[in-house]
Amino acid sequence: MHLLDLPNEVLLEIFRQLEPFEIANNILNPLEDVFCFVTPPSFGKDFLTRIQTEALKNRRFHPRLKTPNDFPVLPIKPSNAASLLEYFPSEVSRRNERFHLVGPLPTTIGCLKKLTALDFEGHKLSGPIPRSLGDLTRLTNLNLKGNRVTGPIPSELGNLVNLRNLNLAGTFLDEAIPDSIGNLVNLEVLDMSSAGLSGSIPASIGNLVNLVELHLRNNQLSGLPDAFGAMTKLQKLSLEDNRFTGSLPVSLGQCMQLTTFVGHRNKFKGSVHESIFRLPLLRHLSLKGNSLSWESSSICNSGAQHVRMETIHLANGVNPDSNCESGTTISSPSASHDVQSANIVSNQLNGESFDGRTDGPALFLHLSQNELSGGIPHFITTLTNLQELTLSENKLKGPLPTEIGRLTKLETLILDHNQISGEIPESISGLVALTSLILHANVLIGRIPNSISSLVNLIYLSLHDNKLSGPLPTEIGLLSSLESLDISHNQFCGVVPESFGNLTRLKTLSLSHNCFSGEIPKSIGNLLHLSTLDLSHNQLSGEIPPISRLSNLSTFQLNNNNLVGPFHQNLGLLFMCEWFDVSHNQLTGSLQNTIFPRNLSSLKLNHNQLSGPLPKFENWMCIGTLDLDHNQFSGHLPTQGLNALESLNLCHNQLSGPIPASMFKMIKHMKVLDLSSNQFSGLIPEFFGCSWRLKLLDLSGNHLEGDLPDIFRMRLANKSMIPLRWEKMKTSW
Repeated sequence: MHLLDLPNEVLLEIFRQLEPFEIANNILNPLEDVFCFVTPPSFGKDFLTRIQTEALKNRRFHPRLKTPNDFPVLPIKPSNAASLLEYFPSEVSRRNERFHLVGPLPTTIGCLKKLTALDFEGHKLSGPIPRSLGDLTRLTNLNLKGNRVTGPIPSELGNLVNLRNLNLAGTFLDEAIPDSIGNLVNLEVLDMSSAGLSGSIPASIGNLVNLVELHLRNNQLSGLPDAFGAMTKLQKLSLEDNRFTGSLPVSLGQCMQLTTFVGHRNKFKGSVHESIFRLPLLRHLSLKGNSLSWESSSICNSGAQHVRMETIHLANGVNPDSNCESGTTISSPSASHDVQSANIVSNQLNGESFDGRTDGPALFLHLSQNELSGGIPHFITTLTNLQELTLSENKLKGPLPTEIGRLTKLETLILDHNQISGEIPESISGLVALTSLILHANVLIGRIPNSISSLVNLIYLSLHDNKLSGPLPTEIGLLSSLESLDISHNQFCGVVPESFGNLTRLKTLSLSHNCFSGEIPKSIGNLLHLSTLDLSHNQLSGEIPPISRLSNLSTFQLNNNNLVGPFHQNLGLLFMCEWFDVSHNQLTGSLQNTIFPRNLSSLKLNHNQLSGPLPKFENWMCIGTLDLDHNQFSGHLPTQGLNALESLNLCHNQLSGPIPASMFKMIKHMKVLDLSSNQFSGLIPEFFGCSWRLKLLDLSGNHLEGDLPDIFRMRLANKSMIPLRWEKMKTSW
């Protein structure tokens, strides 16, 4: 509870006893820490002692107050509460890091006629906003942001004609904005974001001719008046995440100081009026998530010579009915405009092309997640100051323009998930500033050009899921800044270049699903920052090179190759490794003395020629999937460890002996257990009856005796008790 919540007679006596202070303003700072959580019942001896102690911490107190005993014990006497107002400070601030105001604002707050600022941002006030606030006509700042005040906005707030800042953001108001808001003609900043407001914005808001910022985002407002014509000082307008319908107000085109207009994720319809694009200072226009279309020629022919647009977001809008003069559907502003950035994300814009002309320094152009079709237009290659070009997830066709090499300042080129075809042009070498080249999920063909070596700043190179072919250029090894290289799912052939060992910053290397052959270069062991190495599904041969230095490796996949030789004995230095897969090769040797990473969650060594006894599993605390099937392992099942195992496949080996009783701990969490085609013998253990989570159990092809436990068969029959797919279960042996 705040100082104001004390009875007025108590407050009066407190202020009278503090007359040694110069002015009442000096009282507030030392006292707010004292009174913030005071309730009348607690106003006793302990509280007075605290006042005495706290008073000494502030040097502005009268010099005579040197010890706690010098601070007077305040006699509480009923008095005329009205005289309190002569002592009360003119500003009440939230600047208190140790306490929070709680509870409702007192209705008597309207008596504090001298108040010019009331800032309670970030406290825990609750209840309705007192109507008596409307009596504080000297207020210039009213800030209740982040409190739990509820109910309607009192119409009496319209009396605060001197108010310059009104902040009710993050509150729990649940009704419409009152018409009296239009009386606040001196208001400069109005923020009612995330306040639970509904209904229409009153037309009287157009009276706020001095308004600079209007923030109404994240409410349930549905009506937007065309009343912005007189708001010539408006610079920032935030209306996103509401339920506004209908057309955008034409009068917005008269807000000549507007720099930012954010209206995305509403239900606006119709066209974007040309006058909006003529606004001379507009930097950021975001209208994604609506159903807007372009007014005829609005973006092509907005004739102002000084328009400097930095960002345009027009997501989920629809294609305009009328094309620009060039016969296109999406166009950049005319050549005289200074385009900083056009970001038209997640629209439904379409058409055969989106031609345009500009000589201005376009820094960012984002047109992703649309339905853009046709080729990449020539005008983009004229934007010589372009830094980011994002056209992903469209329906673009045709080749990359050879003129793209002109974009020497381009840092990000993202064209993934289109139908771009043809070869990567040699002119790509001109993109010397490029850090990200993302061309995956297209239909590119041919080789990676040798000229790619010029992209010395490249960090991310993603070409996966294309139809690229041929050997890799050794020049890739010159891209010393590269951190991620993914060229999987193509038709590359030849050897993996030894020069890859020069990419010492590489964290991700994915060459899977290609036709690479030959040995894995030993220089791979130099990539000490590597976290993902995927060379699977190729035709690689020879032995696995030394990898013990790759201590950051988390994913290691060499499966589905023609690798031979003994399996590595020491993998314990791969501290971070969680996924290890060398299945479907021709590896030999024993695992008995192999040291595995402690953090492994999946180990797949199946379909090799490994032999000997199974390794000890005592320290395998995290592993969930263990596939050792189709090898030549012999001996008994392990008796300890693997308590987190969900899938165990040991089929098609030469394992023997009984199924150990200690496997009871292992089977509790198991979903898949395949011990088929071995030489196990003895009785089927009763603990299979506890295997509640099993979805596949295969014991066939062994020498086991007996039958499944009755309780297990009952659970199989009663599918409501255990989620088993009976048709996929194998229980014969």
